[in-house]
Amino acid sequence: MDNDATSSGGPAGDFQAMVAWASKIGGLLKVTKAQREALTSADTRLGWIIIETDTGEMYIRTATAPQGELIPSARSVFAHAGKVDDGQSTSGGANPTLAMVSSAGGFELIDGTTLRVPVTGRYEVLAQFYFTGSGGGTVRGTVQKNGANLLSARVVKEAAQDCTAPLGVPIQLIAGDRLRLWSEYGNSVFGDSGYETYLSLRRV
Repeated sequence: MDNDATSSGGPAGDFQAMVAWASKIGGLLKVTKAQREALTSADTRLGWIIIETDTGEMYIRTATAPQGELIPSARSVFAHAGKVDDGQSTSGGANPTLAMVSSAGGFELIDGTTLRVPVTGRYEVLAQFYFTGSGGGTVRGTVQKNGANLLSARVVKEAAQDCTAPLGVPIQLIAGDRLRLWSEYGNSVFGDSGYETYLSLRRV
């Protein structure tokens, strides 16, 4: 056997050289969230990947972050919840009931109205309201965050005509934040397979 190198191209025979080589090509830590947060610069090396076994999050060790910096794209986190029934009277103000159409990353739909954010991060929030009914006038749909209005879309609905009110915003959300829709039009919020009245969140 060649004593100068391993079959994979690494050093052989010199224990310190093997340690240095392992440090260079290795670097995958599997720890819990609490264990990762307790890491120091002596525990990790530049470029190492750290995976939290209890959250599924992935981090990369940088010069300024011995506990690692989050790699958002390493974990897909999204949810799309929409109306899937024939209609819902809002009686001048109500939270439209929704059903989860698709999701990943731990989102939870609470009480049929509210999406609970599973992971802290930057999110793209998209929503749309579909208004139907014989009446006309100004209609408004709102996305609420933790019970407070976050953003609204206002449109004019013609009598006997249907209309949509889309809206969206990029925003930082915290794990546990709750988002839901609020309709201030006193007739109906109509849905079709979750793609006319909906609430979607995607971590970016």
